[in-house]
Amino acid sequence: MHVATIPAAVGILSVAILVIVMVGSATDDRRRASAAADAAALAAAQEWDGRLKGLHGLHLGAGEHSTFWQLAGLPVEESLTYDAMAAAASDFAARNGAELTDLDVDPGRLEVTASVRHLDTVPRTDVRQAATATARIELSGGLCLDGGRLGWEVNGTCLSAPPPEPTPSPSPTDPAEPPSPEPTFSPPSVMPFESDVVLVD
Repeated sequence: MHVATIPAAVGILSVAILVIVMVGSATDDRRRASAAADAAALAAAQEWDGRLKGLHGLHLGAGEHSTFWQLAGLPVEESLTYDAMAAAASDFAARNGAELTDLDVDPGRLEVTASVRHLDTVPRTDVRQAATATARIELSGGLCLDGGRLGWEVNGTCLSAPPPEPTPSPSPTDPAEPPSPEPTFSPPSVMPFESDVVLVD
């Protein structure tokens, strides 16, 4: 090899190595950003899922007709705890080397979409890899969704509207006759709360 060609060859080799490093770093950052988005979306959805489980237990344990059926027909938006969901998503994004840039909630689908950006830049650039992931709550027992409203799942049917409240028995006309006992509230047979939080492809 001619002596004059050595610097040129070294320069080409250096550029090739730099390109390989940049491509490898970008690929790694993209993979890590994707993992961070998955973790953020799942964390937010699980936070929401916990809220739904709490509502199920709170109303299922009610001893009154009106309190039990208060959940039926509740707009699913009112079950959201957005600040807590965003905090959970941000925390899990940070644990995976990224920052949360946006959190979008689709109440009608019980879906949460998290967007993140990796904290590190690709070498010799200002580029930070971004990624987006969506997680969904799949209700499988206890609660159901009917047209954007929560309901009780009873024997495979979604009850999203309360039945009429029992009418108290009229007072006896004869003072000597003892009053009839008030009807005792017996909730329908509702299954324990069951759900899955999954990533949406």
